Amino acid sequence: MKRAYLVAATALLAGCNVVLGIDEPSDRLLASGPVDAGSFIKDGAAPPDDDPADGADASLELPEPGPYARAAWPMPTSAKEGLPHRASYVVEPPGVVRDQITLLIWQQGREREPVSLSEARTYCAGLSLAGGRFRLPSRIELASLLDLEQSPPALDHDAFPEAVAGSYWTSSVYAGNDRRNWLVNFGFGTALLLVGEDSEKNLVRCVKSPETDAAPATRELVVAEDTVSDPATRLTWRRGALPAMTTVEEAAAACAALPSEQGAFRLPTIKELHTLVDERRIKTAIDPLAFPDTASSYFWTSSAVMGFPQYAWMVSFTDGSDRWVPAETTGDTRCVRSTPEVSK
Repeated sequence: MKRAYLVAATALLAGCNVVLGIDEPSDRLLASGPVDAGSFIKDGAAPPDDDPADGADASLELPEPGPYARAAWPMPTSAKEGLPHRASYVVEPPGVVRDQITLLIWQQGREREPVSLSEARTYCAGLSLAGGRFRLPSRIELASLLDLEQSPPALDHDAFPEAVAGSYWTSSVYAGNDRRNWLVNFGFGTALLLVGEDSEKNLVRCVKSPETDAAPATRELVVAEDTVSDPATRLTWRRGALPAMTTVEEAAAACAALPSEQGAFRLPTIKELHTLVDERRIKTAIDPLAFPDTASSYFWTSSAVMGFPQYAWMVSFTDGSDRWVPAETTGDTRCVRSTPEVSK
């Protein structure tokens, strides 16, 4: 299995360093500024400049998003973040975990061996656990389980005691190459979103929606002059990015200084920022009507890198990838505030 991702190699090295107690990865392996999406896509799968999924044209007709492609719930947060919707899980017999925030029902155990994508789909569809109706999770659903405060694997160890640190399949297709699907990596405390093809073998954790297989309701964003509110995630975003690229410390200060009568703005967590990714688009992977003039670049998050406090996470709106970089790197910023209730 080939892994030609710059970031994947970086995270693997960094994770080994944490375990072995050696120095952080060298600057040779950590890009010091925004890089092209091709650096993250193996075997030449980066989209061409004239890719039909390019998000620059707001009038372009795109395929319907997958039924579970968007967060229909608040994104669970970790204890140190001090934000609403702290992650909470209930283990229910026989061997399933109910997420009290997203209400998704997860297979507690896992398929013992890595499998291909087609085998993963078949496995989940045939899982008879707790009445069946399981499926392969979407990228945003699986990413909701990430907890970057946990040692590998990066999710709740009490709820998922048999979890393995590695890459897990999702049902989400990569817009730059429809023969590849997104993976979520729970290894080495990372949140890396990678791309794999059917011939590869990765781990599987199946999910089902509460009560029924019905897909979530259509997403409805509330667009105002300067803000965009998402009633499902209970987040309100600044519609425009900060006017200049900054370090993560400068970005956090700039967000906190923004005027607001309904709660202070702040840097989003990496999981919150991922809720804005439009998986159908490449360059730029975000709703262009709600967020016009978004740069196809990397945006800061407030999420720290476990074991390396001098690094921070960024999310790319070229395609939805993420990476971690030195905190003195400069990048773009979109500020957010929590909104317990959003009125339409």
